[in-house]
Amino acid sequence: MPKPTGLPVQAFRTSRYPVVQAIVDADVDATQTLSDRAGEQLMKKILSGAYPAGTPLNSSELAESLGVSRTPLAKALAKLTADGILVQPRKQPAIVSTAAVDWLQQTRRFRRLLEPDAAAWATGQFDQDALDDLWALSREAEPSPRHDWKGAAKFFDFAVHLCIAEFCGNEPLRVAIRKCLAYRRLAYAVSEPPEAGLKSDLEEHVAVLDAITRGDPAAAKRAMERHLDRAIQQNS
Repeated sequence: MPKPTGLPVQAFRTSRYPVVQAIVDADVDATQTLSDRAGEQLMKKILSGAYPAGTPLNSSELAESLGVSRTPLAKALAKLTADGILVQPRKQPAIVSTAAVDWLQQTRRFRRLLEPDAAAWATGQFDQDALDDLWALSREAEPSPRHDWKGAAKFFDFAVHLCIAEFCGNEPLRVAIRKCLAYRRLAYAVSEPPEAGLKSDLEEHVAVLDAITRGDPAAAKRAMERHLDRAIQQNS
């Protein structure tokens, strides 16, 4: 662990990486509705364990706690039900699904089916400015007592995966990966990832980025497979 220096830690600013920031932040908040925000707040409570599997959700109490009216809440509940996070028996309150307990792990397994091929397909298709941003970002994400490397490492995590989605050349795949990473974003908001995990992620993401930069799709696919396999095993 880096030793403290007594000097102020330099803040991490995503604005240093404008090309990557635009890709990471695409669709975030720009078109978010009240029901979207209510759904995110509810999902955070589920991921944090505040609403364990089997919890019935009283619409009136939930609307008050989330600060929304019944209409956007009903839309949020319908969306989470369609995603399998809630079950909603006819004329009964919505209930947190048993699948919600293992939702992040199931999402990792789903990503394992998608992202290795996406990494291979994105190889050779990256915008050079995006690659330059990613490499500069990877250096800021290296552990150091002089700057907020953890903030940079978390942003680098999203940046690598979402840039691959952006340049893989398959729109349904891009949408699916972005949706999976949206749940990852919520998980980061609920709990801070361990330092050791951030370091491992950084090494693995750099390996993926190196293969993409060298124009080796097979190596990019293998590096992504190794990364996601470790994430699944570590969290199983």
